[in-house]
Amino acid sequence: MLPLVDVRPAVLIYSKNNITRITHLEYCEQYLEQLSLAENRLTEMCGVSHLRSLTVLNLANNSIACIEGLKNLPNLTWLNLSANNIKVMENMGAVVQLQHLDLSHNCITSVGLLTHLTRLKTLLLHDNELTSLKLFPRCLPHGLVILSLAQNHLTDLSEFAYLSCLPRLGQLSLMDNPCVHPTHGAAYPLRG
Repeated sequence: MLPLVDVRPAVLIYSKNNITRITHLEYCEQYLEQLSLAENRLTEMCGVSHLRSLTVLNLANNSIACIEGLKNLPNLTWLNLSANNIKVMENMGAVVQLQHLDLSHNCITSVGLLTHLTRLKTLLLHDNELTSLKLFPRCLPHGLVILSLAQNHLTDLSEFAYLSCLPRLGQLSLMDNPCVHPTHGAAYPLRG
């Protein structure tokens, strides 16, 4: 068997292992490009901060409450933090290469400042606690192509006018919001 020091994986998948902390990855910080620690018991993500070569990070289905440890990940293009306990979108300033961000199935009540993420094309925010879109023009990058807002608490259909700041938006999911239920639809009849 090869000594661990000689192993140089570009991809590590440690999903479903009951891992509680991100540790002992220093040996692969130079060359690790993709890391999946999905479906574990992580409560924080600061252990990824030294993995400078990461392009893909999957931390879905854990118990992470705070976005952290991203400031030293300049190459990150794909981040999945779905199904965690995140309430605030913060500490995203350094991941300027990010193209895909999945924050679905969390507890987010308002969108954080993401305008500096000019390469972001996909933002998944379905199944959160969003109630308004008023901050979207000020907070979202204008290059978004896919935006999922399904299964939130959006009640005012007229607020979708705030999304006019997204000229490249090609896919928008609104299903299972109060504003699209038949009882709310009476004020906004759809005609064929």
